[in-house]
Amino acid sequence: MKIASVIAESLLKAGGYEIFTYNLLAMLAEAGHDVTLYVTDREFRKHKTFYTSLPFGVRPLMWKFMSVHKRLPALTNRWLRREQKKHGYDLWQVMGAYPEAAMVQGLSGIVPLVLRTHGDDVQAVPELGYGLRLDPEKDRAIRKAIRAMDVVIALTPGIEADLEDLGVSRERIATIPNGINCEYLGRPRDHAATRRKWKIPEDAFLLLSVGRNHPKKGFDLIPTIASGLKNAGKDFRWLVVGKDTDALCKRFANEACRSMCGPSTA
Repeated sequence: MKIASVIAESLLKAGGYEIFTYNLLAMLAEAGHDVTLYVTDREFRKHKTFYTSLPFGVRPLMWKFMSVHKRLPALTNRWLRREQKKHGYDLWQVMGAYPEAAMVQGLSGIVPLVLRTHGDDVQAVPELGYGLRLDPEKDRAIRKAIRAMDVVIALTPGIEADLEDLGVSRERIATIPNGINCEYLGRPRDHAATRRKWKIPEDAFLLLSVGRNHPKKGFDLIPTIASGLKNAGKDFRWLVVGKDTDALCKRFANEACRSMCGPSTA
């Protein structure tokens, strides 16, 4: 099967969205599919050596695609239709409701479009300032783009409910959680060396949290929970890894907890 995909970001950012994109496309290529990822022309030119080394094909979008699409969507739609006709893709795997789905919605009815959402592109939580749809213009664009998709993949039942609220019919939604590489995670590890690296006693109970420090992730609860455990006399260490997690240190009420803080740990 010939599969095209598109992302608006750089794979080198290595966030959850980018890592998922790489893993999915690499696995599809390994399974024998002919896979091509489209990235912006600037991104492709800037990191051409990297993109040409990947286990799947990579092509640049037309020059300044994003800017042109905002002003002249008919032009970018025509360019994508030419690409579709030239390469004969069997489907497009779209990585995000905005801007990706909005970018390719002009292919609706020409080739199947499969959208994989990732959370903040379809969810909106005003009290946390979370979600692209808090911007009215983006909300309208997302609603329109989603209607053009043939299948929409939700990561969780919560996102599935959000999609239904946006008017996506249940038969067009597939709920598929992120996969886990059991073989990789099951490999033998030198746990003692890891504890020594982080100065964690061998007999201390270890908690691990991984993710960016954002209210949506609930990391703001960690200082309160950690201080409560410490005050109850529990011996533990809590390793927190992710963007801006070192900011949690300022919020510890317990001096003993504050003393354990370091970059990206609590």
